Amino acid sequence: MQTYDRNSGIKSPSRLNASIPAAVNMLLENPNDVVVMDDLFPADSKRKRGQQEEMMIEITRYIADGTVSARMRGKELSQESPKCGVIFTGEYLIGRGSDAARLLPVEMEKPDTKELRYFQKHPLIVSTFYRNYITWFIYNYDEICDILEQLREKYETIALCVHDRLREMYFFLGSSYFLFLQYLVEKKILLDTDARRLYLAFDELLVMLVEQQNERVMGKQFTKCEQEDYLQRIRTLCKTKQMTIANDVATFDKELHDGVLHRKKLYLRGERVPVYFPGSTMEDIADYLEAQGALETGKMGRTKQISRLKGMRFYVVIF
Repeated sequence: MQTYDRNSGIKSPSRLNASIPAAVNMLLENPNDVVVMDDLFPADSKRKRGQQEEMMIEITRYIADGTVSARMRGKELSQESPKCGVIFTGEYLIGRGSDAARLLPVEMEKPDTKELRYFQKHPLIVSTFYRNYITWFIYNYDEICDILEQLREKYETIALCVHDRLREMYFFLGSSYFLFLQYLVEKKILLDTDARRLYLAFDELLVMLVEQQNERVMGKQFTKCEQEDYLQRIRTLCKTKQMTIANDVATFDKELHDGVLHRKKLYLRGERVPVYFPGSTMEDIADYLEAQGALETGKMGRTKQISRLKGMRFYVVIF
């Protein structure tokens, strides 16, 4: 087991046997660290493998639930909460059912060890960056709370038929990355267009990982929810500025914007909208909007042209 402390860097690795009490003590002794439990792999001995898996599942439960089993200290009952984060690395998957719902396995490529070693030898680079990030977070706390409320609306209405724990995990990771990108944009480290591209790519990857893990949780193939409130999702995407909407035709940029406000209506580009709805086509979305009376159709079909934009066609949404 290896721990990373912001003040002292990488600590010397500890050899951890398959003992739950020993692991719990290590978690409680490192409240401000990230604990890496390394080299989880299938043991030759079935008994050892069983012990190892049992320990890993218990640690997963402790971290996910935020508490360890109560223990007697003298005549008093003590129940403590682990404050650290835990990352498992290894060569096989653990967990089934509700246990698997507490985990999000990510298959990784071999890291650039030279680059990794540099940051291990210079831990203050990472610490300084996150100190600045946390300072920004505190300074903008009220605004960030509002953004998180709006993002929760999005993540609660998205059509993912997955275990509640995985849906929560999707919200936590997705909203955290969204705020992280906002910080980079404000500090002029990233452009708006780059941040948007990165967020969409991350969201697509996150959805894939959550769906894959849900198959292990449920023991069956993932199935998409029958109905999604596309209108509410579009409203939320616009409110949180995840969709980039030009304020008028004069400021519309084909390379940047998903749509434009025109004549007090929302004009959306058909080729851009499905990016925000994994597994849905523009036809699915248009069918729903039309059924809700929220789509203004043209004389020649469902889309309308804007002559000032060289006849580009848009889906016109009415709120």
